[in-house]
Amino acid sequence: KKETNSAFEVGLKGRAFNALNFEVAGFLTNVSNMQFFEFFVGDFGLLRSTSNIDKVRIYGVEASLDYKVSPVLKVFLNGNYTQSEIKKNSGRPYTVGNKSPATPDFTLNGGMQLNAPVSNAVSLIGRVDFRVVGPTPFHTVQKNTTPTIFGLPATYDNSTRDTFATVNARIGLD
Repeated sequence: KKETNSAFEVGLKGRAFNALNFEVAGFLTNVSNMQFFEFFVGDFGLLRSTSNIDKVRIYGVEASLDYKVSPVLKVFLNGNYTQSEIKKNSGRPYTVGNKSPATPDFTLNGGMQLNAPVSNAVSLIGRVDFRVVGPTPFHTVQKNTTPTIFGLPATYDNSTRDTFATVNARIGLD
């Protein structure tokens, strides 16, 4: 079925001290027929299946700051905290109350950027970014235990990725 979203967001943007920009917002998204992709592996090979989750609610807050420390250096920080919940799932009713697949609990990004003139024609450009992504479920079945075709219980605890962090750095001439 076709996925549809109804979203609402309210926020505030501003500037202080002629060098600090800030934004903060709260959001709510109701999703009908969220498309969910899963893979089945068996004697038949690999099968990719698309199904729908009837109703999902996603809500949270996000904020960002950037500060111009000097004419050549800027620092920034932004992040969000997200809650999600499967409200109705006729394909797997026992997953109601679980989190939305592929929706991290939080993200945090930050870094600094340098743009320093070396001469009248050349500038040194440098940037360091870090990113932290919170736990992210990738399946509708999460802490549930379900029976297999062999009558044995199956758990999906490994369908949620743990928090991870990355750092990127680059330097160049412009």
